[in-house]
Amino acid sequence: MSLRLQVMVTLACVAVIMALVSGTVLRNLETDYLVESVYERSEETFDVLTAAALEAVITEDGPLLETIIEQVVRNARDIMSIDIQNESGATLVHWTNKKNQPYKGSPLSFSKEIVFEGEHFGNITIAWTVTRMLDEISRHGWIIQGVVGLGLFLLTLIIIGLMDFLVIKPVHVINQRLLKFTKGNFDDDLASFKFASNELRNLNESANVLGRVKGQLAIAREQAELASKAKSEFLANMSHELRTPLNAILGYTEMLLEDAEEQGRKELTKDLAKINFSSKHLLNLINGILDISKIEAGKMDVYLEDVDVPDLVDGVVDTVQPLVAENANQLEVRLEPGLGAMRVDSTMLRQALFNLLSNAAKFTKNGAISLHVRVEASDGRDWIVFAVTDSGVGISSENLPRLFQQFTQVDGSTTRNYGGTGLGLALTRGFCDLLGGTIDVRSELGKGSTFTMTIPREVKPKTGEEIEAELVEADLVETELSSDLSPQVQDVVLVIDDDPAARDMLQRNLARDGYKVASAGSGAEGMELARQLRPDIIALDIGMPDVDGWNLLREFKRDPELQEIPVIVVTIRDERGHAYALGAADYIRKPFSRRQLTRVFDKHRGGKRPRRILLVEDDPETRRMMARALEKAGSDVAIAENGQEALNRVSESTPDLILLDLLMPGMDGFEFLDRFRKTPAAGKVPIISVTGKDLTKKDEDRLRGAVTRIVKKGTRSQDDLLSEIRSLTDASPPDVSKVSAEERRFDEDPVG
Repeated sequence: MSLRLQVMVTLACVAVIMALVSGTVLRNLETDYLVESVYERSEETFDVLTAAALEAVITEDGPLLETIIEQVVRNARDIMSIDIQNESGATLVHWTNKKNQPYKGSPLSFSKEIVFEGEHFGNITIAWTVTRMLDEISRHGWIIQGVVGLGLFLLTLIIIGLMDFLVIKPVHVINQRLLKFTKGNFDDDLASFKFASNELRNLNESANVLGRVKGQLAIAREQAELASKAKSEFLANMSHELRTPLNAILGYTEMLLEDAEEQGRKELTKDLAKINFSSKHLLNLINGILDISKIEAGKMDVYLEDVDVPDLVDGVVDTVQPLVAENANQLEVRLEPGLGAMRVDSTMLRQALFNLLSNAAKFTKNGAISLHVRVEASDGRDWIVFAVTDSGVGISSENLPRLFQQFTQVDGSTTRNYGGTGLGLALTRGFCDLLGGTIDVRSELGKGSTFTMTIPREVKPKTGEEIEAELVEADLVETELSSDLSPQVQDVVLVIDDDPAARDMLQRNLARDGYKVASAGSGAEGMELARQLRPDIIALDIGMPDVDGWNLLREFKRDPELQEIPVIVVTIRDERGHAYALGAADYIRKPFSRRQLTRVFDKHRGGKRPRRILLVEDDPETRRMMARALEKAGSDVAIAENGQEALNRVSESTPDLILLDLLMPGMDGFEFLDRFRKTPAAGKVPIISVTGKDLTKKDEDRLRGAVTRIVKKGTRSQDDLLSEIRSLTDASPPDVSKVSAEERRFDEDPVG
């Protein structure tokens, strides 16, 4: 119902009620007036009768009294009866008017004493009929109500007209204008209302101001969205431009380090190690700034996975131990029972925890650091609480409010004395917010600090679950490697060593190089597994308690079914000549580097032809560095500077693998992938995207199903990249339509 109709109905109801009430009031007033009139007539009749009938009353002459009454009231039609009593109360005469029957209503009776010269002689009672009075009141009442109702109706129309002009119309106009505001129309101001009230004129002006402000806000929002888009594009481009040269620096220094170590040039090794460390530090700083920007812009995605809390804590503690030891600190880790697993973005949580521990290690010298992890229940949910306490310099209360601000440290002396950029805690708080958790701090200057990070066991961020659901719906879950240890799937290595730690280290390193690894803890078990599996390579330790390694090597070489399998002796002993004399294919002395392990085992991979790799990269330095590393690892490398040249190379010869940059002049990596899908090689050749670009959700959608791996420049070492290449080229052809959510994440070192 409109406001105008509501007002009209309301005023009409008020008018009807007022008409009824006013009619009743006027009827009562008229009744009072008529009663008063009857009372006055009764007084006059009393006076006439007293004067005329005094002598008859004294003599108590009834007939005479009746005659006197007839003469006095012969024209008084409203008198019903007259009673006259003597002084003792006896009725002398009862006269009834025969002309006024029938009567309506109850009569009005008035009594008065008969007094003469102060002496009481009797009473006169006169009863008046109200018939004519009621008829007159009824007739006048309807007239009065009609007149009042008509007047109120006319008054209502006038009020409605005035309200419509002064109130309803301005309110309607303001309402229509505000509705336009909600639809984004901020074009014109409202017209002014000359005769409206001050309140409505003020409301009108407020609406005008609101329209102008909302219009300005809409423009500002549009500009902010454009600025955010420009910022995102800038970050993506800067990510590529910064990481590409850093990737070349890191790659060249790793190769030079390897060459220097092989040549025994220790003076170069130290300098190259410093260059490598500084480059990684700069890359970490760039990654930290970009992460902060992505968090602020809402572009940081959350990828959920089930993580074992004790395992995650152990990994972070192992990583941070060198920093703790650098300042002669002691780290105590206390894990309470019941931690179990949690569903969380492991990269974010790992980095946040590392930041807190590295901060504690940096600001504490010759002190104690403790990590206490426990479970708390709150709001019907389980929360994992990570509390990091140190006995370091502490923080004053006035500096606590700005502790988590970006690029902020408590005072200038902190940067001078301890270094750092002030990004670590800001990133940590950002990660906690994204994971639905909190972080707080208690500290006292000179006594140390306690940082408490609380994360829900089941993280349910707004974007993280949607992203994960999309990945699952798109069938992007990575196919697990078959647990069948068949040499037709991958090269199988049998590790025989009684030391569990040594077996684990060999298994992890070889698995990274694309091998399938079985292990045995004794010589007898090793011989049994060798006959069952027929591995491609056997890694044999010499010093075992049950069977001497040399005897086991002799048995392998005597067995017709096993003698062709290359045996690599991996031992702490320096007996290379003895090993070769007994038929060992190669020899590695403990301790060894992963590079050494990779080179030795790759020499015995069953005589496979060199991998044919197509490297698509526009940056000359990165191209030369990657080609050199690939060729050194035994691959045949073809070069393409852009997408079109890459398509030409593929048409000439199908490679075993393609390393593809995404941002290139001319035909970029995205367009290359679109065209490559239409070639016969599509689906048969694995593609690793090596890029410095920060990928957006749209970019990921375009890459989905087209690439097998995504590697961000500068975030993995050459050895890691070569391991990826081996795992993809030495195994059965992968299904490139599937790529895991985890592989879309980039393992970046935490920022301190």
